[in-house]
Amino acid sequence: MDTSIKKNGKLPETLRKKEPGFTLLEVIIAIFILTVGLLAVASMHVMAIGVNSYARHVSDSTTLAQNKLEELMSEDFGSLSSSSSAEAIDNFFSRTWIVGATVNGTKRITVTVTWNERGVLPKSTSLTSLKVASSQADF
Repeated sequence: MDTSIKKNGKLPETLRKKEPGFTLLEVIIAIFILTVGLLAVASMHVMAIGVNSYARHVSDSTTLAQNKLEELMSEDFGSLSSSSSAEAIDNFFSRTWIVGATVNGTKRITVTVTWNERGVLPKSTSLTSLKVASSQADF
């Protein structure tokens, strides 16, 4: 056997047959990178569900506060007495409203809706408006 072709029992690099494909190490690295990417996407998905839930609650609470504020604003100025009230809605939201005392022919009306977000301190939405007397006789 010719010693110039074999050196230390191995064929030189130029004479070895190259087989197409991936090594086991390349496959393991590719699977690891894919797994990390999929875990990141799953984490973002869970976070997006939580944010969407919070946004829905903010929207619902704003609608509840606006409905009550419009109801109170539609009442006659004289029939609105300085008071505060509260009510529970769907065992999730709590709505309170305060009608302030008459000052310079106006009454301040504040409606607040609170709820408990999962694992977080209570959240609230508050709307305030001024009701103006239409004439001196109203106040």
